[in-house]
Amino acid sequence: MKTLLEIVTDVCDEVGLDQPASVIDNVTDPNVRKLLRFAQKAGETISSRHDWQILVDLHTWTSIAAELQTDAPPDQADFDRLIYNADLWDRGNSRRWIGPLSSNSWQRLRNSVTTGNVAGYWRLVGNAIRMYPAPEAGLTLDMPYISKNWAASSGGTAQASFEADTDVPRFSDKLFILDMIWRWKHSIGLDYAEDMSDFERELERATSRDGGTHVMMTGRGGGADVPTYPNVDLVVDS
Repeated sequence: MKTLLEIVTDVCDEVGLDQPASVIDNVTDPNVRKLLRFAQKAGETISSRHDWQILVDLHTWTSIAAELQTDAPPDQADFDRLIYNADLWDRGNSRRWIGPLSSNSWQRLRNSVTTGNVAGYWRLVGNAIRMYPAPEAGLTLDMPYISKNWAASSGGTAQASFEADTDVPRFSDKLFILDMIWRWKHSIGLDYAEDMSDFERELERATSRDGGTHVMMTGRGGGADVPTYPNVDLVVDS
């Protein structure tokens, strides 16, 4: 993985600028300052375009006996967003809470007269996880979310921006280079359409490869995501 300095150097080579000796501490070269802004913007943009597996974190917390759960996503310092179609699980009871509910469904549920056992539901409201009915205290709950920390230090510490020349992105440095090239050309009034297309095509390839491919199974019973027994040819001795 290329460092911030190496990424900026490659972009400079592509657009015809002199190679810089430094980036973060370079306060005199306006071109380098602009490329640093583009590098930060590239990280924010690319991380927002896909639920990158490297950015997924599974957070576990202990429930409290209340509808509004503390220490649940998004209370984490690096929280950016929930993953698409996120699940909330009660590990100890192997129970999936249903959600996230839409606003209308949540309102109907909360304002309905309920009797007997009610399935567990959840929704993200006011930047906090709410569960209905309120769970008992002491349950072990977990939920995946996307971290905002798309960069990392040379020592491997995840962070939300480039802070040193030796920092690296947590996903393809090629995406950064392509994104920064079209942004540079756009900023100085050059034709950037082809360069943007190059970036978009590479982004599409990268997202399609990220995390592997889900194989769709047909012609077997059970849920689509439930493992099934393999077909076995049995030989019976006569």
